[in-house]
Amino acid sequence: MNSDLLKKNHSDIYFQFFSSCAKAASAPHIFFWTGDFSSFFGGLAVCSKIPSRIYAGFEKIEDGKFEVSQNILAFFPSKNKFENCYLDRHISGTLNNLLKDEFAGYRLRLLSELPLGVSLGALGAICASLAKLQGGSQKNIASNASRMSIALQQGRKSPITALAALTEGAYPIVYSQGDKDSWIKPLDEIVDLPSEPVWPIDFGLIFTGQLVQGAAVISSAQEMIQITRELEAQAKSLLGRYKGSFWEDYLAILDHIANQNLVALKNILLGDHGASDLELLFNTLNQYQNLLFFLGISNPRSNDIYSTIHKIADNLGGRLGSGCKITGVGRGGEMLFATPYGQFRAEIEKIGKSRRDYSLDYLSWRDGVESNGVIIEQDFENKVFSSFIEKGMYSITVFDGSKTRRTIALKKDDFSSGGFDLLLDDESSRIFYKNKKVDSTQLLSQKATVEILSTLLSSSNFQISNEMLPSTYAKSRFDLQSKIASPLSKLTGLKFVIEGGMYDNFSLKLKDFDLKIAIATKIV
Repeated sequence: MNSDLLKKNHSDIYFQFFSSCAKAASAPHIFFWTGDFSSFFGGLAVCSKIPSRIYAGFEKIEDGKFEVSQNILAFFPSKNKFENCYLDRHISGTLNNLLKDEFAGYRLRLLSELPLGVSLGALGAICASLAKLQGGSQKNIASNASRMSIALQQGRKSPITALAALTEGAYPIVYSQGDKDSWIKPLDEIVDLPSEPVWPIDFGLIFTGQLVQGAAVISSAQEMIQITRELEAQAKSLLGRYKGSFWEDYLAILDHIANQNLVALKNILLGDHGASDLELLFNTLNQYQNLLFFLGISNPRSNDIYSTIHKIADNLGGRLGSGCKITGVGRGGEMLFATPYGQFRAEIEKIGKSRRDYSLDYLSWRDGVESNGVIIEQDFENKVFSSFIEKGMYSITVFDGSKTRRTIALKKDDFSSGGFDLLLDDESSRIFYKNKKVDSTQLLSQKATVEILSTLLSSSNFQISNEMLPSTYAKSRFDLQSKIASPLSKLTGLKFVIEGGMYDNFSLKLKDFDLKIAIATKIV
C-alpha cells in the first residue's frame, strides 16, 4: 500500500502527527537490486526508492529541553493497521546526542509507513529527513545525512541508504565506491534514458514475517573472514603455498554480479531490449541470493519465498524465468522478486492471501514507483503546512498539569471541546476560563497576562527573570503582583512566587499545578 492510499485510509494518524509537529520532513524507504551486502566492503550497489515513507517531526516542548520519543507508529501491511513500536536504545541515545543542541525545545517524533527492521533503509530515511530539516546546501544536507547514518549504525557502516533517500528521480540509484572517491547517481544521469522509466518487468517485496538481524550478519561475516584466513594459513603450511584469498575472491564475485545487474537494468530500461536482457537481470538476482548462502543470511522462510516465486514462473510456462533475493543483510526482512511484465500478478497476489505469515509490502503494478527524495512536509515558521492542516487551524500547546506537555491542532470553533480549564488565545490576546471569556473586572490586562503566562509556561522550570517581562511589569514587582499574579491566582487557583528586588533583579515562578492549560497560536 503506497503513501497516498495510507493517508486516505488512515487520515486520523497523519492528522495527529502533523497537528503536533511544528516542523516535519519525510524520505522514502529503499530496496537493493544488488550490493546490499558487498557494498559494506567497498562494492557496487544499486537500489530503488518505493512510495512508502518515514516522517520525522519536531514537537514543541519546554525551552532548552530535548527528547526523542521512544514510541513510533508504524504501518504493518500484514495487519493492515498502524501499531506502536519502539526505538532501539542505541539509536535513540545517538539521536539525542546528535540533535539535542540544535533542536533544543523540541521532541523528535517518527512515523513510518512500513515496520522498522525489515531492511528497507529506515535509518537512512530518518537521517535524510533530519538533515533536510537542519537545512543548508545540498552538499551540507548530504554530508549531515551521511554523518548521522554512520553514527547510528553498528559494525561495518555505509551511508548509502541516507544518500539514496536524498536522490531525486524514478530510476534506480547507483552507488559506486573507489579508492579515492565515491559517488551516487540515478541511472539516467549515467546513461541517456527516457525522461520516465518504462519497466518491462513486475517487481515487489514480500515480507518474510521475521525482522532482520543485520548487525549479527555483519558480525558473522567478520568471523568468517577470520576463519577463512586461519584455514588458508593452515593450507599454506601444508602445501608451502596458497594462491589467492577466499574472502577477497568471494567479494569480487559478488561485485561482478552487481556490475552485471547494473548492465541488465540499463539494457531493459533503454527500451530496445531482448529476452536475454531480462534473463540476465533475473539470473543476477538469483546468483546473488545463492552466493549469500555462504554467510547463512537466508532462513527457511526466505528459501520458501524464493522457491515459491520460481515455481509460479515455472508452472505458468515462464520461459524467461524469474529472479528473487533478499534485500538487505539480515536473516529475515524482505524478499525482492522480479518477473516478466504482467504475467504472474494474480498468482503472486495469492501469496499474501494464502499465507498469513507473509505480506506483500510492495508491488510495482499496485503501488507505482517513487520519484521524490526527501520532502519538507511542514514548517510553521516558514508557512509550509501539511495538507492535513486546514485553513483556520490553531496550534494548541496543552499542559496537562505541570508535568505533561503536548501539541495538537484545532479550529477555533473546536476550542470548547478541548476540555481546557484555562485557554490563552495568542492571536486575540483573550483568556477563557472554563470555556467562558474573562473580562476586565477579573483581569485588568489580558494581553499582558497572555504574554507573561505563555512565557512562563514555555520556560525551564516555569520561572523567568524580570528582564523577560513586558516593560510595564519589568520594573516593579508590585505591579506584577497586584495586576497579574494575584488576579490570576484568584481566578484560577494558580500559585505564583515573586522573589528578588522591588524594582529590579526579581523573578516570577509558577508553582506546580493540575489545571489543563492551553496556549492557542494561529498557524493558517
